Amino acid sequence: LDTTELYARFRDEQSAVRHTRAKELESARSRRDGALADAKRAADLKRASIKLMVAPGVAKKVLYASTRKTFIEQVSATRAEHLKAVENINVTRKARQWADWLQAKAKEGNQDALKALRARAGVGGLQGDAVAAKGRPQPSHADKPEQDHITKEGTVIYRAGASAIRDDGSKLQISRGTTFDGIETALRMAVVRYGEQITVTGSAQFKELVAQTAALRKLPIKFADPAMEQRRQTLQKAIEKERGNVRTDRGRAAG
Repeated sequence: LDTTELYARFRDEQSAVRHTRAKELESARSRRDGALADAKRAADLKRASIKLMVAPGVAKKVLYASTRKTFIEQVSATRAEHLKAVENINVTRKARQWADWLQAKAKEGNQDALKALRARAGVGGLQGDAVAAKGRPQPSHADKPEQDHITKEGTVIYRAGASAIRDDGSKLQISRGTTFDGIETALRMAVVRYGEQITVTGSAQFKELVAQTAALRKLPIKFADPAMEQRRQTLQKAIEKERGNVRTDRGRAAG
């Protein structure tokens, strides 16, 4: 994947962030130095006034001590405020690493950034229970479940009720312990993306759940695995027969 243009944008943005950070730090230092100078000037004026006062020496000592205490408190508060401002600048104006920048842009909806995340060296696809197809995924603007997160590997995590669906661009993985609703949502996403013929990988238990879901919900799909497709058809016929028997029994009961 050619990321030349993306990387140029990344460098420009990080350069701008570092420049802004330097200016804001300089401004924070200037505010701190100004506040310290003001506090010192005020303390000096108070001491000068005390010196000119006609009062017992003990009284003057008390006033000098009070002035010093106020000055120390102002200096301490100014420095604490400055440290807090610096910390905030360092957090909000922090330069990002390449992967972090891509992740942030992908969350904003930048599809090129998402592809770049998935194309990085060392990024592997999802393993285990998943649905996919042999063909290349087709772009779609159909409704999707609510997007919950995007990982640094470029895996998009959707929230479908109590279930989570992970999408690495080539396959969809459903969270363990998911319901028929979660599997149905993933299968419908797969149909939109890959077409009606679906490939299922993973455990025998997962494949059985997928076949049951496809039959129960009468989904317009076919499985690439002949055994799974046969199981789906058998289940669907059995379910339709049972539904027919239920309708007949209800009709007799009504009669």
